[in-house]
Amino acid sequence: MVSARRFRKVFIGQWNEELHCDHDAILNAYQDDKRWTAYMLGNKKKDFPGTFFDRLAGRLGQEALPQRQRLDIVYCTVRSQNIRHTERIRPARLNVIIEHENGEDVEEEMWKMLMWRSPLKVLVLYDWPPWRATTKRRQNWLEDKLTTFFDMRHEVDTLWPEAAKTTYLFLVGRPPHRSAPPVWWYCDSSNRELRRLR
Repeated sequence: MVSARRFRKVFIGQWNEELHCDHDAILNAYQDDKRWTAYMLGNKKKDFPGTFFDRLAGRLGQEALPQRQRLDIVYCTVRSQNIRHTERIRPARLNVIIEHENGEDVEEEMWKMLMWRSPLKVLVLYDWPPWRATTKRRQNWLEDKLTTFFDMRHEVDTLWPEAAKTTYLFLVGRPPHRSAPPVWWYCDSSNRELRRLR
């Protein structure tokens, strides 16, 4: 099993290593939504090997399965129990579900995570850049989104409770200025306070 703490530690280790080696390439990708999604997730299932989340899976000792049942990525143990269905083999246990959204409609990603079972569910999103904060709505964008996520989970748990140990981890990329890649922050289902990932 992968804990939220371990996921955070390995995530920031992988990020810092890649940022040190390829700062300019990461910055160039980050400035374009399609290139950034390709860097993090790949454009298609066949493009996934070699992406950030594929490399992260290796460091966590997990097998990464991209674009399964409309989920961006699921991690499972390579030797986990499997369910056989016709010619395909599917893992019986998902260790981590990851959704990545660099747009505004992050509630859709949260909804998908609420419907699937996994002990760790990770939503990667990005704060509205401060230089584009032209209205009060934009200035409170991230705070409103996080509040909505916790409200959504409460509503679903009231109707169909998850396992008590299920953890939601929210990783938030916050750009410090126009010409820099994101700095990572996090909060989770046990503590709503946004903290810097180090």
